[in-house]
Amino acid sequence: MKKFLLILLIIPFISNTSPWVTADEASIRLKLEFLPLCGINLPNLNKFPYNLSNAYNEINDVDVSGKSQECRDLISNLEEHIRESVSKTSIKIGFQSKGMKEKLLDFGTRQLQYSHSYFSLENTSSNWSVKIRAAKINQVESNEYRFDESYLAYTFNNKIVTFGRVSKWWSPSWDTSLIFSNNIRPIPSLSFSNNLATAINIPVLRLLGPMNYEFYLGQLEDNRHIPDAKLLGTRISFSPKPKFNISLFRTGQFGGEGRPEDLKTLSKFILGKDNVGYSGVTSENQPGNQLAGIDFKLKILKNNNLELFSQIVGEDKGEQFLVPTKTFYNIGMGYSFFQKGGLQKIILEFTDTKSYIKKKKSQFTNITYNHSVYQDGYRYYKKPIGSAIDADSSKIALSYFYQLLDNKFLKIKYFDADINQNMSQKNFWGENPRILKGLELSYNTQVNKKINLFIEYIAFEDEYQSKKNKDQNLLFRIEYLVF
Repeated sequence: MKKFLLILLIIPFISNTSPWVTADEASIRLKLEFLPLCGINLPNLNKFPYNLSNAYNEINDVDVSGKSQECRDLISNLEEHIRESVSKTSIKIGFQSKGMKEKLLDFGTRQLQYSHSYFSLENTSSNWSVKIRAAKINQVESNEYRFDESYLAYTFNNKIVTFGRVSKWWSPSWDTSLIFSNNIRPIPSLSFSNNLATAINIPVLRLLGPMNYEFYLGQLEDNRHIPDAKLLGTRISFSPKPKFNISLFRTGQFGGEGRPEDLKTLSKFILGKDNVGYSGVTSENQPGNQLAGIDFKLKILKNNNLELFSQIVGEDKGEQFLVPTKTFYNIGMGYSFFQKGGLQKIILEFTDTKSYIKKKKSQFTNITYNHSVYQDGYRYYKKPIGSAIDADSSKIALSYFYQLLDNKFLKIKYFDADINQNMSQKNFWGENPRILKGLELSYNTQVNKKINLFIEYIAFEDEYQSKKNKDQNLLFRIEYLVF
């Protein structure tokens, strides 16, 4: 009876607001990815932030009496997390020690090179969700205050409008997102999306299953070749089958100081008529720099514990069908299993950001994330908006995750990356090739109801200009929940 009353109290919050799993919550993402092993398939779990309302909508009516003890514990744990996310205001203070510049950021908390302290306030009401996060960055030159991960969101009629700086991860991968990742500081932006997955009530199209969409508009920094360029993005995800999710997306830079931003230019940009030489487009009036692609995740075993995933992104469009012609990709597989009272997952994946034309079997150098007009490329404060390895690079990563439901989370990862193979001067890692190999060990634990502790150790080898450098770094982050 008490549980029933509690559900009645939180349903208005779940249906009308948008607490979500963010791009830094690896523990919650892992729990959500284990639900298919319990016969619960979440629609379009392939981008973050991911609205918790989608998860609640699926687990609310589940009869747990026929589930295993592991599944009952998992569902109960997620229900508790959702209740806590929507039913109270929280204030947190924390500190992170100095990180390392050489870290290839993946899904999880975006670690800064500099030590910093921070304050965070979150609140969710019937239609509004707000977060204010202020961090004081301790640099040698000066102290800087940042409000990254702060936002204001409003929900109405299953729609969400969000304004702020929110990290995004548009990929089914855990290691890299080729199109939108937390490798960069979150860009100040305005986005529009749906809350719960929406059925398409149109013949034939309804076969695509429930749909989630997001439209995004952001503004890049003023200290770049073309100051204040805009970033426009669209992502649409479908679940044709419970075991299969697929997404289509486009992003692009347009406008900025000295560049056209009128409706005619914007319409050419949206319609894909933006390549030089196409329909009167010149370098002077070129609408923008676009990337587009597709990604998917497929579960192939009866128990839903083996998955294949991939993401393919392309630069430059062909004349027919306006599809990208010069592509780069990520591909991987993951295996999940319950064991020893916890959730365990192993993932092997490979990323290649060199640009290829399949039919000609040709490789193009210095194309990925670069552009002749927007000469800083698809980057924000010099860092790639997509994959952390930047252009003309490759990386293999093997990751192991172990999650206990008492909020203890262990991650072990080995990686081998061949960076900037074509010696681009725009590459974030420098104009010379380098090889980065490393082992990452991280552990996150809820010490008590108030204190959360994160520890990460990285040992790596950096081969640069025929010289090998070995180094290591120990990082810790401690967070205190005021209330």
